[in-house]
Amino acid sequence: MQFNSELRLCLALIIFSDPSLVALVATECSSFVHVNTGTSKRSAANPDGDWNMPSVRRGNSLAAVSCLFLLVLTFLRRTYVLEQPGSSLLMKTRRMQWLIEALAQLGLRTYKQAFWMSAFGHNRPKRTCLWSNNRVIAMFRTDKVAKAASGPPVVKAYVKKDGTRGYTGDGKKLKQTE
Repeated sequence: MQFNSELRLCLALIIFSDPSLVALVATECSSFVHVNTGTSKRSAANPDGDWNMPSVRRGNSLAAVSCLFLLVLTFLRRTYVLEQPGSSLLMKTRRMQWLIEALAQLGLRTYKQAFWMSAFGHNRPKRTCLWSNNRVIAMFRTDKVAKAASGPPVVKAYVKKDGTRGYTGDGKKLKQTE
């Protein structure tokens, strides 16, 4: 991924931002979620996935750019909130693990808060996680049990002929759950 004009603009907006800035970083999750494991080959043991796949290289490039933005935001003492679906492996990638460890060595903590989107009006339970350099994200804590979803499931799991698990879903409905 080139460091194009849009990325330079984003970085400039961060650098010249107001000290009270709260930046929402919502890295595209499609390459990092469990539904994509058949293509990406991402897993807890291999969160960086199969580098031979263009979508994995693109996702890992997005992780690298997000890592850079979070680092700059932290050093400028700005608050960031990174949002990902509950099954996302983004924060387990090599770059994000490096970021968390490097900040910890400087005495800077990264907070994580999981919650159910249905508690905030989403029509599906949708488990979501936030990471931040500000412990205030704990305010997003929700009940352990999600509220009931309306309508049929968007993604269905099935067992393939070779015995492995696969997923199928309507692309249009998947887009609506973002």
